[in-house]
Amino acid sequence: GGGRGGYQQRERRERDPNMQLVNDSITNTNSWRELQTILEQQSRSGMPGLDPFQLVSLLLRLVKLDKPTEGDDAADFQQFVASVYGWMMDRLPRFRGRQISGAVYAISRLNLYNAELVGALIQAAVPIISDFGAWDFVRFLDGLERLRVPPGEEWAAEFFRTSADKIVRTADRDELPTLFSLLPRLGLNPTPEWVATTTAAAEAALMDRDRIMRVAEYRRWIVGLAGLACLV
Repeated sequence: GGGRGGYQQRERRERDPNMQLVNDSITNTNSWRELQTILEQQSRSGMPGLDPFQLVSLLLRLVKLDKPTEGDDAADFQQFVASVYGWMMDRLPRFRGRQISGAVYAISRLNLYNAELVGALIQAAVPIISDFGAWDFVRFLDGLERLRVPPGEEWAAEFFRTSADKIVRTADRDELPTLFSLLPRLGLNPTPEWVATTTAAAEAALMDRDRIMRVAEYRRWIVGLAGLACLV
């Protein structure tokens, strides 16, 4: 679910052993300094640099690792993150929906906000919004909600105009109620058509007798639908 493919992109990476080696090295790092070394090595003259997939993988890995909070290490860490952000700005025209959502999600959890980059990611999402699946929308909006940055009218108009069918088609168990809950927190007002399509899918999920739903999951659906009801 969630349209978590990007099959052709993944296939190209898997066919290129050097690319796969870099991907594996990012995944297997145990410290932010190791990630810094990878970025420096790939940024040297004659090297291609990290691609959008690798830059976002690096940032998401960074979220999971210990980060310095004071002294020279903290200053070095902030400079390192700033350099990653700079590479992202440079590579942004090549970002797909999966990388945009992953980048916003990671930035929201690093506590190193860059308004220029986040604004550019939102703008870059508008023309390729059909590239996003339900999971991508959840990570994108969850990140923006955490950053307290609304996505703006242009993004919202395109989202409500085009996304409902794709969301219903690609959503896993929690993604639809999570989206319902995120919309009011970001001040987003859905169109009647968007509500009709997504709530019909929600009703079908709730009425599905073959679907075993735990109390906590059922509660998430009810809370999400209640939040959505406040907007219409």
